[in-house]
Amino acid sequence: MRLKEPAVIDTENDVTYEQLDRNHWQSRSYSTRVREVGTDHKYLLRLNSYWTFSAVNDGVLVEGEAITLSGQFGSAIRAVGSLFGISPEKSLRRTLTSIRETALQPGLEFASPPSGLPDCAERPVITGCASPKPH
Repeated sequence: MRLKEPAVIDTENDVTYEQLDRNHWQSRSYSTRVREVGTDHKYLLRLNSYWTFSAVNDGVLVEGEAITLSGQFGSAIRAVGSLFGISPEKSLRRTLTSIRETALQPGLEFASPPSGLPDCAERPVITGCASPKPH
């Protein structure tokens, strides 16, 4: 994912989606790698986001929450940036607008999930980590 305000920041994320029931989904996203393009001001060190999607009469209600961690200097830049109209709210609004525009495209098709995944109501069984192989 690429963020563009107040700096260009590339992130890699571990994302999970879970269907809670017929009308409700949730998603969790945890950054696994964060890299600021150009000078690193430590504006963003970690990004976790939590989403819920609920079917309602007129469409889909989407709620999002983002939790960020920044370095000391990055926090100062964020405070100054809010004075110039750079805000998490604008970023979230842009994200939700993009989701809406994408979902309303004619002929949009969603890819099927990969085979071998557990059913939505079924919890995956975690058997533990493999022991590292000696060198």
